[in-house]
Amino acid sequence: MTRTRGAIVESFNHLVRERSYRSIQVPDILDEAGVGRSTFYEHFKNKDALLLQSASRFFEVLANAVNADCDPCALTHVTSHFAQVRKMAKDLLAGPAFESIANDIASRIRKTLRTRVANSPSSNVVLIDLGATQIAYAQLALVREWLHALEPCSPGQLASLLHQTSVAMADAIVSAK
Repeated sequence: MTRTRGAIVESFNHLVRERSYRSIQVPDILDEAGVGRSTFYEHFKNKDALLLQSASRFFEVLANAVNADCDPCALTHVTSHFAQVRKMAKDLLAGPAFESIANDIASRIRKTLRTRVANSPSSNVVLIDLGATQIAYAQLALVREWLHALEPCSPGQLASLLHQTSVAMADAIVSAK
């Protein structure tokens, strides 16, 4: 079961490095992985779910940027990876997958923010949820603009900016009433 799931993810990763995300269809993934349609759907709801699984470790690092003690090396590793796969990252952040990616990161941030305010009776869950979405979209907008810049800053500088702005927004959201 785990081996099959891994084969599907690896096949998808190969395809997305070779072609645009939009051009990849589930039958392409099935052919590449050598699995049937029902097997694919046993593991993944759709192509977007596969993308989210495939990149989950990167999205987790971005979501953790809201924490003052996030790992700066991990965040720099993610931004360096985006630089290395610039064409693919630009494609993903400009296309139909953008909203799924943003929602996944927002969900992760939401959990962190809710944990931070769990002991505060004055916290507003609606503001936390909206704020988590705001942070996720802001992070991805920053990465997308950086990927399109003619002379972008270094991955380390981008990681630092992502961290500083994410923490600042999270602090403001957590203290909002």
